[in-house]
This record gives sequence, structure tokens and C-alpha cells, in this order.
Amino acid sequence: MSDQKNHHLQALRQRAESILASNQDAGVNEQWRDEFKHILHELHVHQIELELQNEELRTTQIALEESRGRFVQLYDNAPVGYVVLDKGGVIHQTNIAFANMVHRERSHILGRAFGDFIHADDRPIFFARSRAFFKNPADKTLELRLNSRHGTPLYASLRASRHLHLGRDIPPSENELLLTVTNITDRVAAEHALIASEQFARSTVDALSANIAILDETGRIIAVNRAWKEFARGNSAQPDSIGEGANYLTLCQSVQGCEAEAARQFAAGILKVLHGETEIYTQEYTCHSPSEQRWFVGRVTRFPEQGGRRVVVAHENITERKQLEADNLRLLRQLNRREKEESLGRMAGAIAHHFNNLLFVVLGSIELALEKVSDDPLVRQYLTFAQDGTNRAAEISGKMLTYLGLTMKDKSPMDLGKVVRQHLPLLEAMKPETATIHAVLPANGPRIVANVHQVEELVTILAENGWEAGHGRLCDIRLTISTAGAADLADTHRFPQAWQPQHQSYACLEVTDNGTGIAPEHLEQIFDPFFSNKFMGRGMGLPLVLGILRAHKGCVTVSSEPD
Repeated sequence: MSDQKNHHLQALRQRAESILASNQDAGVNEQWRDEFKHILHELHVHQIELELQNEELRTTQIALEESRGRFVQLYDNAPVGYVVLDKGGVIHQTNIAFANMVHRERSHILGRAFGDFIHADDRPIFFARSRAFFKNPADKTLELRLNSRHGTPLYASLRASRHLHLGRDIPPSENELLLTVTNITDRVAAEHALIASEQFARSTVDALSANIAILDETGRIIAVNRAWKEFARGNSAQPDSIGEGANYLTLCQSVQGCEAEAARQFAAGILKVLHGETEIYTQEYTCHSPSEQRWFVGRVTRFPEQGGRRVVVAHENITERKQLEADNLRLLRQLNRREKEESLGRMAGAIAHHFNNLLFVVLGSIELALEKVSDDPLVRQYLTFAQDGTNRAAEISGKMLTYLGLTMKDKSPMDLGKVVRQHLPLLEAMKPETATIHAVLPANGPRIVANVHQVEELVTILAENGWEAGHGRLCDIRLTISTAGAADLADTHRFPQAWQPQHQSYACLEVTDNGTGIAPEHLEQIFDPFFSNKFMGRGMGLPLVLGILRAHKGCVTVSSEPD
């Protein structure tokens, strides 16, 4: 069949050449000659056009090859990996970037299942999501770990899309899926480091004993530590009223009672820090509970950040420090009191000693003078007045010795309740009409070893002190006798300051009145010799009480308040 066709073409060509030759021999008219020239010219032009087009095509082809080379280079060396999968999850195409991620040659990746390169713990996640990826891949992402020959897994983010066939007018295939694989190992490491840092910071803040909260620029609480939450629970506060989300400034403004002013001052301090007027604000305040007295110090510190303004509010319980300060102050006062007692004792002893010696000379001289002037009644009267005054001065000197506990009178066993009961009629006779005496005395005891006269003097002084405190008003004086344990004896306002219990129990005489009371600043002075806030007082009554107790190894405690 082919030979026959070739023979026909050769015969046709011979006929054409024969006709052309006969025409040339016969001569061609001018019209044909012109047309022939025109056709020849057109052929030459067309030939040149074809050569130009061929040159453009060669240039375009070179440009396309260069562009394809650049595309392949960009594709292979892209910062992300590209993987084309079929519906079975088999890799049809990939770039070098993905091969480098899993540390394998590209030829060893093609034709293998993508799941082979996923960490075993994350494969179930990929297989569960792969169907959804193929069905509708738009905006679908997945983060998982890829295996690596180096042993350390690589964290990757997968983003799915339909696979487009470049250079061909073919719609995206529903049977092929393009995965963009991004290495997020550094980001995950940074996130883990951030989480670890936050956990460390949270653990550190939670370990602090101070109650800490972070406020935003409006005063809203955005974070609190464990101590803050425990304090809220311990004080019966609702979590939503004092916890995260609550406005701390509003909370401060809503405080009522004696602590309201301190709360408002603290809120004003927070605003000063928020507005940049100061870097730190500190305030000490009381926050007493029904069961205990508490002191706190609040500190407000501004965050050194450029963005939104935030502050850290820390409340620290300083009750122990305050109690130590109070104890130190009390001990210092006790020390000063002891030193004062010792100083007063030395002074009183010296005065009594020298005063008695001088009074002995004066009294002896007066007695001798009285013997010589028996015939002059006026002189004798003057000497008698001097003798009486000297005896009163000697009495004061004796009281000074009693204050020092140096008046050693005879002591004997006695029933304290009986002695006071027998002394009551004398007190009734001595008291003013405005005073009423009530005695709560046991039938028997307690038994003590004491001087009866000094005990009676002690009771008299305390009763007189009671009705004199009434200043002419109705006054109720109560005498109570009981037995008190050593632990029941108050250690504040106890005199002498150096006294400490040496026995398990003590006889206790309690004298109370409803008079004007004693001012706090006077409680430490009422047992000092010659101290008195009474207009006519001599200031030796309570010092005598203290001296009698010194002589009997006892003590006196005082509790009082004005009115």
C-alpha cells in the first residue's frame, strides 16, 4: 500500500515538471510572470517571518527553561515541605525540603505511605483526619510529629489543599492532595519553654506566703496566687467577689466599718501606681477577724512593660512582726519599770535611812526640851506640835520602808476569808454614804501565812481607793476572795515587775469598783511613791499595798479603763 502511494506521488511530480517546462518553452505571459514574482516575494517574507518566530520560540523556550529551573529550585529549597498524596495516602511527589526534614533521599520517599514518616503516637490522629482532608481540605491544618533518622522527632504543621497540575488545563484532582509541611520544632520548643517558665513562675508565686493579685489598668483582677485564694476561702469570701474577674478597686470602695478608710487609701495608692505617679505604694493596715487580731502590709508595684498598664498587689501578714514589736515594747517597758523600781527602792531606802537618823535626833531633842520647859505652857505647846509633826514624818519614813518590803512584822497562819470578814464592819463604818460594799467570801480559807494587821491595812487601802474613785457619786465596791492558779495570773500590768510565780496556786483578793477608772498612761505609775492624780492624795496608799505584797512574796495586777 505504501509503495503504491509513493509511485503515484512520483508520477504526479513528473507531470507538473513537464507542464512547467512546456510553459517556459511556449513563453509565459506577463500576467503570470507578475503573479509568480508576487508569490515568490510572499514566500520569501513568510520564510523570514517563520525564522523570526522560530527565534522568538527559541528565546521563549530558553526563558521557560530558566523559569522552570528557578521554580524547581524554589520548590525544592522552599522553607516548607510539599507532598502530593493519593487517596491511599501514598506519596506521588515531594520536594527536597520535605526529604531533608525526614533525613532521607527523595527517591526513597516516593511511592511510600505518608504515615510511615509520622511518629507512631501521632499516626492515629492523622488517619482520623485524612478523610476529612480529602473531602474538604480548605483551611484544614494539623500539628503532629514526624520521624527522623536522627532519632529526635520533628514537630510539623500540615496544611491541606487540592493539587493543581501546573502547565495543563486540568481542574484540581479530587484524588490527589497537596500537603504543605512546615517545621514548627523551634516554635513548639519555645512554647514548651514558655509554658515551663510560666509554670515555674506560677509555682514560685504560689509558694509565696504573701497574697498576690495582678490587676489590669481598670483594676480588674486577672490572676491570683494560691495564698490569695486560701485567704479568700478562710475569710468566707465568694470567689467571684474577690477572685479573677472581680474589680479590686470596686471591692476596696465597698468596704464598710472601721477598715473602710484604710481600704480607700489603698485603692488611691493603686491608682497612683497605675497612672505612673509612683512606682511603688506601701501601706500597713489592720484586718482583724472575729478570732484574732491581724496586721498586713500592702504593696503595689507596676509592671515594667510597654503595653497595657498592669500592677502587682501583694498583701503580707505582718501580725507576727507586730506582736514581736509589741512584745519587745512590753519587755522594754518592763525593763524600764524594773530599773525604775530599783532606782526608787534605792532612793526610798536612802531617804528612810537618813531621814530616820535625823528624826531620831529631832525627837530626842524635843523630849529633852519638854523636860526643861515644864513651867512655860506656850513653849510646851509649840514643842508638842513639833513632836506630833516629827512623829508623822517618822510614820511616812516607816511607810517608805513598808514600800520596800522591809517592814518585817510577825507572820502566822491565818484564814484570809475570815480576816476580811471580821474587818468588814470597820470598812462599813469608814465608807461614805454613797459607797456600797459587797463581799463574796468563801466559808473557809484560803489559808495563808501573813501578818494580820498588814492584810487589814491592805484591804482598807484598796477599799478607800475604790470609793474615792467615785468622786461623790454612787459607787459599788466588790471584794472577792478565791484561789487562782499560777497560769491565771495576768503578766501585763503586774507588780513588782520582776515577780514570777513560784507555786501552783495562790490566794487571790479581787477588789473592783465602778468609779472613774485609771487612764492607760497612769497604770504604770500608780504604785510609785507619792504619785497621785487626786487633789488631796498623798500618793502612798497603793505603794504601801505593793510593799506589803513584797514582804509576803505576792503580787498585784491591775486592769482598768476610763469611765
